[in-house]
Amino acid sequence: MNAEKDYYAILGVSPEAEEIVIRAAYKALAQRYHPDRFSGAIDEANRRMTEINEAYAVLSNAKARAEFDQMRGKGAKSGADYFREEKDEPPEGVDPLAKDWSLALAYYPDLAQIDARLAQISWRLAYSFRAYLLETKEFKSRVRLAQVVEAQFLQAYFGTNPVILKFATALVMEGNKPVALALNQVIRVLGSDVEADDVIKKITKDFRLDETGTRALRAKRLRRLAEAISENPNFTSIDQKIDLVTQWGAKFQWDGGFFSKSCTVTMPFGSTRTFADGRAFGVWLMKEVIPEILASS
Repeated sequence: MNAEKDYYAILGVSPEAEEIVIRAAYKALAQRYHPDRFSGAIDEANRRMTEINEAYAVLSNAKARAEFDQMRGKGAKSGADYFREEKDEPPEGVDPLAKDWSLALAYYPDLAQIDARLAQISWRLAYSFRAYLLETKEFKSRVRLAQVVEAQFLQAYFGTNPVILKFATALVMEGNKPVALALNQVIRVLGSDVEADDVIKKITKDFRLDETGTRALRAKRLRRLAEAISENPNFTSIDQKIDLVTQWGAKFQWDGGFFSKSCTVTMPFGSTRTFADGRAFGVWLMKEVIPEILASS
């Protein structure tokens, strides 16, 4: 057992995760990184499997897990494993959950948006959520479960102060890892009772999160959303597409109200585009708006 390692982060689960969540995450990751499935170097597969097995050995044993939690202490934990500068992306190769998850998306398309939000925190967190849903079949509770997963994650690494949590959520969802890590370390050292306004003010100044920084964060979030939609256009909700176009600076409205099929988009420079239905709007978004966003960011 190594207190310097974050076994929860290795499996992509919350420190509050129940045994079934841990087991489902381990099972999925062990299949994904198995040397017979992993498409990368065999050394990397063996390293990952050793890491995953070590984490599961501790977290699946009640006594060992309690000892590990005690070693880590109370309060916010270091989020270095989540907020590294390098990209935290799923490995190439066979995904043992892909086929079943694709079927689930066909019946619950809003899972694409839920999954994308968790993936903004970490693909491992989103992946463990997939594994848990497929294991337990609790799809009717998918929204509530995702909210619990997100809340537990944020509180584990940023404490319980609601003002700090709001700031942390914005940083994490914008993909601003250096600032998120700095905030995490402040809360880890000073605790949740710290003066939130003072912390936010200092971090904003230290990282120059002025209007220029804010614009950069918005551009980064816009690009991430555009990428998510372009990768899974058939499993993206209309609300997510509307969110993208409004963040881009346009105004969207259903002609005659929400239940109308036709819609109009007022462009940032004043011209308008009218579409017969949401599908036509989505096609235009894919062909014209998303390429422009990706090319300019």
